[in-house]
Amino acid sequence: MPSASNTAFAIAAAVGIPCELGGGIRTAEAVEQTLEAGVSRVVIGTRAAVYAPVRDLGLIVVWDDGDDLHAEPRAPYPHVREVAALRAHQVGAGLIIGGYLRTAETASLVQRGFVQSVVADRAG
Repeated sequence: MPSASNTAFAIAAAVGIPCELGGGIRTAEAVEQTLEAGVSRVVIGTRAAVYAPVRDLGLIVVWDDGDDLHAEPRAPYPHVREVAALRAHQVGAGLIIGGYLRTAETASLVQRGFVQSVVADRAG
């Protein structure tokens, strides 16, 4: 089974546009260096990636929001799904929450009309 970092590097190589991998941005200077380097279109990473400074954010994708690793273990316990939904709403970006199963929290977002359900055809 491939590691998450190998998968992220493979995606970054395949998209052909500047990407920031990981959560190494810790200071304002690092943010400026990252933006000046042209990294402003795609961020691929772990839980911390949802906080990355992205210019003209257009889409946030969360895969498998039921994975325990998306929940911050320290107070105030933000979940990637909630942070992504709030950020998408604030900046007018799209939000895709994908996975093999729909969590109760995502089902609630669908039920309340915050997100629209899109279900893939089943292979027969």
